[in-house]
Amino acid sequence: MKLFRLIKIILLMQFPKVFNAFNMRIFPPSAVGYFKNTITDAMNYREKNHIIRPDMIHLLMEAKKGKLSHQNTLEQ
Repeated sequence: MKLFRLIKIILLMQFPKVFNAFNMRIFPPSAVGYFKNTITDAMNYREKNHIIRPDMIHLLMEAKKGKLSHQNTLEQ
């Protein structure tokens, strides 16, 4: 099974159109669904309860609203 997964990853990186044409997936749909639901639930909970935390979920929420802006943190 490890060899097949390695072949899928190489195929994805080298030939993404072929990978998509065969409708291949790296992760099982159940795992994708689990993480998608977890993130969506966290976003809904934070929005409902007005919770702001400096993390990736907050960035996703800002991007969803169209309020995401780039901040340059390099000092010159």
